[in-house]
Amino acid sequence: MDDKSKFEGPVRFTKAELDESLLDRDLVFHYSRERRLAKASAELRDFNEAGPQKGGFLRRRRGNPFHLVLLMTIIVFSLGIFFISGAKGNKRALTLGGNVISVSAERLKAGDEGAIFLTIKKIAPSQAYTGAVDVAVTFAEKAEGKALPVEARRIIFHAKAREEIILTIPFDAPVLAVVLQSEDGQSVLFKVKVK
Repeated sequence: MDDKSKFEGPVRFTKAELDESLLDRDLVFHYSRERRLAKASAELRDFNEAGPQKGGFLRRRRGNPFHLVLLMTIIVFSLGIFFISGAKGNKRALTLGGNVISVSAERLKAGDEGAIFLTIKKIAPSQAYTGAVDVAVTFAEKAEGKALPVEARRIIFHAKAREEIILTIPFDAPVLAVVLQSEDGQSVLFKVKVK
């Protein structure tokens, strides 16, 4: 092999040489809007000649049956999800003697000390349990080697349709276990995250 046939790498041009070579040529553009529109469908040509459409969102969608069916399907599914999720109600609500009970806990910071307020909400139909209910509150997670504190109280459910009972808890925990037990032996357990 002779030395001239060897590859010597890419050919490099300076910017001035490139600018001169481009200016000497006539550039040809292959895009022609008129030629593209001539090949387009009549619907596309009418759209381009008419300009922007006037009217609201629904008025523009009525002209195309596919868009109308798609819009109606989205609306029906959205309403279905809304009603199904509403029918399930509160996932944190349980029943005790016919009363629908929900429990929440909130931390109130006052200086260096924090107090936890436990809120018990009761919704009762006409024939629900009324009377004493024992409430026991403790840590939801076990602490190794330590005895867990338990706060026990007795509350009364009255014949009112709605009641809200607020208790203060003397210890601080991120998650509480709350047990409510009626005098007839029924009980429910809540695991409540402190907000």
